[in-house]
Amino acid sequence: MRSPFLKYLIVIAFSILPGLIFTCDVRANSVNILKNDTSFQVQISASKFEFPPGHFKKYGIVVMDQHDGWYKYMVGDFNNIDDAITLRNEMVNKGIEGAWVVVYVDGVRIYYKFSKTSLQKMGQTIDNEDLTRVEQRRKEGYFKNLQVARKTPEKVKSLDLSNQNLASVPGNLQDFENLQEVNFFGNDLKKLPEDFPELEKLQVVGLSKNPNLDFEDAIEKLAKLPDLEELYMSFNNMKDLPASIGKLTKLKKLVLYHNQIEEIPEEIGDLENLEELGFSYGKFTHLPDAFENLRNLEEIYLLTNNELDVEDTFIKLSKLQSIKIIHLYDNRLIYMPSTIGKIITLEYLDLGSNLISFLPKEVENLTNLTKVNLSGNFLTEAPLGIELIPNLTELQLNFNLLSNFPGPLGPFTKLKVLQLRMNRMQTIPDGFNKLKNLQSLDLRGNKLPESEKAKFRRTLPNCKIQF
Repeated sequence: MRSPFLKYLIVIAFSILPGLIFTCDVRANSVNILKNDTSFQVQISASKFEFPPGHFKKYGIVVMDQHDGWYKYMVGDFNNIDDAITLRNEMVNKGIEGAWVVVYVDGVRIYYKFSKTSLQKMGQTIDNEDLTRVEQRRKEGYFKNLQVARKTPEKVKSLDLSNQNLASVPGNLQDFENLQEVNFFGNDLKKLPEDFPELEKLQVVGLSKNPNLDFEDAIEKLAKLPDLEELYMSFNNMKDLPASIGKLTKLKKLVLYHNQIEEIPEEIGDLENLEELGFSYGKFTHLPDAFENLRNLEEIYLLTNNELDVEDTFIKLSKLQSIKIIHLYDNRLIYMPSTIGKIITLEYLDLGSNLISFLPKEVENLTNLTKVNLSGNFLTEAPLGIELIPNLTELQLNFNLLSNFPGPLGPFTKLKVLQLRMNRMQTIPDGFNKLKNLQSLDLRGNKLPESEKAKFRRTLPNCKIQF
């Protein structure tokens, strides 16, 4: 079952690896950017929306990730803004209400706080302030253009070779003796070269969207890198995760989104230094017994793993010594098992886009839990048990069917941030005067008359409210 706001779309810039971002609203007057090294993409984000197969296929659509309850998509790669605007218009004609263009200069996403400024100002910004930022990225060692990077190999620390139609890894990467990060996202690599382990300073490797790569061979070579800490292997249609993954003992972050993994090998438990693990969109039903060996794991992503045994999962998670953040977005969950009360280190619980209407009594043991996301759960009233969380300071209830909060529950005296975006609030509920310490309230997308907005402001004079 899906969120009630399938077609509510906004446009957003999103990056897998750290980078600068430039966004602009193409609904204003268009303008051509005069820089030859500028490229354009349309990027969108949806609260709960999946493009059907073939949708915008000719533009090379890529599902990027999920973040805070949003699906992220990237569409197209254009040399001029007019092509991007054409794509934006196609989206509008297909019922998508808005679209943004993301601008790259010399392969670097340029960020600029664009609000009421016209697109003409965008051109001036690229010419002035943001080109300085491109140069700053180069000074920091980030390069996307291989030819440019080869001119000063000693300065190269991060090399982004994503979406360059590579069938093999370029030769002589060993010339980049200070290389720490390399990203091969969106290519067609078959094998990593035999000399790949000679890149001894590599800490981050991106191999996402290379579905024809020999992953068994790749992991064997990656295991020889002495300082590898982050590995990205999403969008690879992987059904089997090689047992050799356990050899990457220095890993702190492993991301395996959008694969078809049917079973997680026990060897995953050998990654004792792992701090963040992403296993979203898999087909496995259980976490391995060795999972409890991940004593340093702080954050786990288990989004859209609809075949996951929730009881067994929480038994395994409750044995982790350091877990702070659990993402269980879109898993068709209808309840939380009582074993959740044993995860006493938990600080943030993401249960967005499920069907949960209550939490077990045992959540009262979660003294470190301060943030809960229950957006998109078809809630018509506040979920029972939410009031038992002793130190709850942030509650996300966006995209539900709420007309009242907190109702008989509460008093929620420690609540500082409350998100009620896209609900059915039409009047200020009686219980709102209980929220004495509320600092931020999001009511966007509710049909509130001005008179009720004024009541909210009077009731919560020290709270920042968004309507």
